[in-house]
Amino acid sequence: MAAVGVARISVPRAFAPLLSGLVSVLAKARKRRVGANRATNAQSPAEQAFPRFRLRRSWAGKAGIGAFPRLLAGIKALGGLFSGASAETGRGKPPSVARIAGAGAALVGLGVLAFVLSLPPSFPLPEGELLPAYEGADDPAANLLLDYLSADLLSADPNPDLSGLPLPRSFQVSTYTVKAGDSVGSIAKRFGRRADSIVSLNAIKDVRAIRQGMELTIPNMDGVMHTVTRGESLAKIAQDFKVEVTILADANDLGSASLKIGQGIFIPGARLPEAMIRKIYGTTVTWPGRGPISSGFGIRSDPFTGVRRFHAGLDIVVPLGTPVKAAIDGKIADLGYNANYGNYIIISNGDGLQTLYAHLEAFSVNIGQTVRQGSVIGKSGNTGYSTGPHLHFGVYRQGIAVDPLKLLK
Repeated sequence: MAAVGVARISVPRAFAPLLSGLVSVLAKARKRRVGANRATNAQSPAEQAFPRFRLRRSWAGKAGIGAFPRLLAGIKALGGLFSGASAETGRGKPPSVARIAGAGAALVGLGVLAFVLSLPPSFPLPEGELLPAYEGADDPAANLLLDYLSADLLSADPNPDLSGLPLPRSFQVSTYTVKAGDSVGSIAKRFGRRADSIVSLNAIKDVRAIRQGMELTIPNMDGVMHTVTRGESLAKIAQDFKVEVTILADANDLGSASLKIGQGIFIPGARLPEAMIRKIYGTTVTWPGRGPISSGFGIRSDPFTGVRRFHAGLDIVVPLGTPVKAAIDGKIADLGYNANYGNYIIISNGDGLQTLYAHLEAFSVNIGQTVRQGSVIGKSGNTGYSTGPHLHFGVYRQGIAVDPLKLLK
């Protein structure tokens, strides 16, 4: 009984290193496969075709490298068992059942280990593991990644049509010959551009100076021209006009960021300063007469009835017979008498702008006459719907009354 007891104890101890190594390798291999298979539930055709000998080296080097010393110790112990069994047989003693069973279990374990190490890889590969080396177009591993891609990506046109994509716009121009009756405003509307874009590109100093037969340059996009000065760079110009450097470079077809003093740069989307626009349009309005304002622009109480009404201009208190001056260059469009405004003059100032001078005592101009800013057109009075000597001054843009104070200099 003692001998049997010793045999039962000695066999597990002999196989302990082998079994420990097997368990370690299997545990690490299973952990790696579980982590890799989280992104996919089944192997693709490429996984099944993947060459196993590469994987065997990979897993032997990574999954179980720490367990191989124990495996070797177990195999050595297994060799000892077989040699012991051979010695017993040589002495005419049959090998014990325990030794035979242990050796068989060890062989089975080694077979399981070999099977696990020969399994193909899962895709995507675990973090940190590289794709196998490419060994030519006939290598089954060459299509591993392609087989994993979706059908939509694989079926995409290798030469797609890019004509519909928005491409960077370059600044281009066309020419237009001014016709009779044209104005900067009407030309801008015809081409779908802002008026200040045309003004800037053609360096127009006064919109009323354009004449029939003039050649104007029309841009293909809105913006203004800027002349490079000393110390300016493309980045500084972009910052000053609040536009991206790449947009400036694309619009002006610049091959580099190097600029020259005096070089013209088109700034897409930029606008002329309001003060410059007023000057170019002749809308730097001067006072037609000097005096306190008795009634401003907007809703007010009627001086006769007290009813709240809209007042479309300024009432400037001036002595009777004070010279009234043209606030802007223009042409006398109309003059006469009105029950409300009394004696009045309307000057057309171009691009839809008109000025009204009312309650006059006398006229100094005729219809159709061209007048310059500051020239005398009449004398103040107290005619029409008026409570006393004053000048009513109104400004209209496209027939709509605007506050003269926003234009007066």
